[in-house]
Amino acid sequence: MSEKLDCDVLIAGAGPTGMSAAIALTQAGYRVDLIDKHKDRLSFSRAILVNSQTLNLLKPYGVSEKIVRCGRPFKSITIYGPSQTLIEGEIQRSDMDYIQPTALPQLETESCFTDCLQEKGVAIKRPQELKAFIDKREYVESFISTSNGDQRITSHYLLGADGFHSIVRHGLSIKYNQSASPIQMHSQDSVIDWSSKSDLTIWILDSGAAIAMKIGHNMVRFAATNFETFQALGVTDKIEKTTWESYFDVYFAQVDSYAVEMYGLLAMPPMSIRPLAVEV
Repeated sequence: MSEKLDCDVLIAGAGPTGMSAAIALTQAGYRVDLIDKHKDRLSFSRAILVNSQTLNLLKPYGVSEKIVRCGRPFKSITIYGPSQTLIEGEIQRSDMDYIQPTALPQLETESCFTDCLQEKGVAIKRPQELKAFIDKREYVESFISTSNGDQRITSHYLLGADGFHSIVRHGLSIKYNQSASPIQMHSQDSVIDWSSKSDLTIWILDSGAAIAMKIGHNMVRFAATNFETFQALGVTDKIEKTTWESYFDVYFAQVDSYAVEMYGLLAMPPMSIRPLAVEV
């Protein structure tokens, strides 16, 4: 094609998924544009745990080192059943490369990603929202809404990390198989003396499941599949203060496909490129 493309990959959505992709692609030598519809980062933390597998995958990009430095490693675990202790012990493995699960609020985790992006010369463009895209046979043409008006971006690839209501997924008509009914979750951050407990405690009870994670000095995040299960833990009278509390629904869903080839293999010397739109 005669037109010079704006970037190799346009990524819609600058949450942990979009930022991970931007870091990996930039390190691999691709020109990346990373956009997000929010003017600022979210002011609350949905997630708080980064598991070992994720940390190992992020290690080559310099992200894991930052997360581990800022976070709190989980070194011990206890799992209770309805009437007895099922597992109790240390979380460890013999592999030299093993990284322990780490507690870090999503706000701080995203700061670690942002630092890595800045080190690689990538800035998140805010507020910029993907509105539509078109298969132009030799590239993807995307239409972006910005605070300064509408914008057009051309790229070899379009990667959708734009959440539940993904414009990319809808635009590609990718089926999204979702559970019919949600799990109603209760979660809260509380000040409580948890010094004698494990870093990670799990209850599997008749009424549901619950988890408690140490996230700071005498600070614990509780999450349960319902409020009744949380009450069944017998900890409410020991809580000194609750700093955050939320009730929300969790659906389980899976897309049929993570990538759609929008057009055929293109011969573009000195290499061949297969432009794609991708949902992650």
